[in-house]
Amino acid sequence: MAGTRGLAAFRGEQLRPGIMRDVHFDVDNKINENKIDILSFSTLEERLVDIENIVDAETMSGRDRLTRLENEDKREAYEAVGGETGYSLQDGPAKPNSLFVFLNGGLQAPGINYDEVPDGNGNVTGITFAPDTMKVTGGVPDVLLVWYKKVL
Repeated sequence: MAGTRGLAAFRGEQLRPGIMRDVHFDVDNKINENKIDILSFSTLEERLVDIENIVDAETMSGRDRLTRLENEDKREAYEAVGGETGYSLQDGPAKPNSLFVFLNGGLQAPGINYDEVPDGNGNVTGITFAPDTMKVTGGVPDVLLVWYKKVL
């Protein structure tokens, strides 16, 4: 058919007997570029061990990432004694823009209800607020909940 030879060249098909294109769509994307050299393994067992090692390495890196994500999220609760003007994070500094502060269940706005205390790296080490923010009323203390992503 007229005109099909050009399309065949893009698909990596046989152009004429004995001539095969080795490029797929363009010269930067070779068809065989990502294939494994099977001649580098003398037995099937060696190849299976190689595959097992690759899978084990990927699984371990996935577990490390999961452990890191699980350890990163921190929550701390504090009961007021009255007259506090700040709170220091107990489990270490928080990542910037990851701090949520709740007072008696209500989310507090940064810059309005409290200010973040940064360290030299920009990480948050604590918060400050007005002296009358946390109180003990009728023997019942206010409860401060701080939720953040810890710097690992």
